[in-house]
Amino acid sequence: LASLLAPIVDTANPDGSLILPFPARGMVRWREIAPFVWKADDKGDKMQVLLRDGRPAMIGFDAAPPAAFLPIPWWRSPGWLVPALGIALLMLLAEGLSLPVGAIARRAMDVTVAPVPWRRSFRLACLSVVVLALAYPPLIASLSNDADALSGRSDPVLLTLEVLTLGVLVIATLLAGVQWRRSSSQWRSVWIATLIASLGVLWWTGLAFRLFNFNLNY
Repeated sequence: LASLLAPIVDTANPDGSLILPFPARGMVRWREIAPFVWKADDKGDKMQVLLRDGRPAMIGFDAAPPAAFLPIPWWRSPGWLVPALGIALLMLLAEGLSLPVGAIARRAMDVTVAPVPWRRSFRLACLSVVVLALAYPPLIASLSNDADALSGRSDPVLLTLEVLTLGVLVIATLLAGVQWRRSSSQWRSVWIATLIASLGVLWWTGLAFRLFNFNLNY
């Protein structure tokens, strides 16, 4: 998920140099010293771009020889996926929060409403999806800041989070289909369709970034 939440973005300057962030060094200026070879202004190390069919296919650094940086394809691009994911989570959160907010409002006004089948379960599932999705960034940050955690010690946490996320997404999607078929108004049908699309964004993110492959090799 680092390529989604914290992608490395290079910026071209008018003089032909590049501005590229580098760990622990901030924004570093790189100047071209040979075709597709750049040198850092601060420490003098080099960066090389490998071309494939005339297009940049890989970037390598002297300072990080085992690592290679690849361009992000459009279908995984943070440019559209991060805003879409944010909107999707906000919509699911709104649906989920309507469960406690509605209960408080009914109690305050002393109103009794007959329970709608599946609606409470669906709202609880939406809220659970949001909570699980928001658990990934702090977990990634903790693993990035603690090299010792990149071991079997963190495997149970990662597996539990993946299993719970996949299970809750399946339940929420099934309940969304039930809600859409049993919706009592056109407005509710449109809203449920929007929530189904929001769940689709989460499915796309999970599949595109392999969050459900249960592979602990990284």
